Amino acid sequence: MDLTFGIDTGFIHLAASFHVPVVGLYGPLEPWRWHPWDTRHTVLRPADVSGPRPLLRLSVAEVQAALEPYLTRP
Repeated sequence: MDLTFGIDTGFIHLAASFHVPVVGLYGPLEPWRWHPWDTRHTVLRPADVSGPRPLLRLSVAEVQAALEPYLTRP
């Protein structure tokens, strides 16, 4: 597997434990506390996480920009 992309769940932690690069979407929880401790992990979190559904505040362009470095690797 070349990349795992998803919300902050056990799935991305499992992928990171196998040294698979991860792009993780984080809502109100603190990413610095809960993200996988692997250097190939990218945290994507909206600036404003207050209120319901904070992940909907991320734009498609922001998500695409976070994924791009992994998708263009040889």
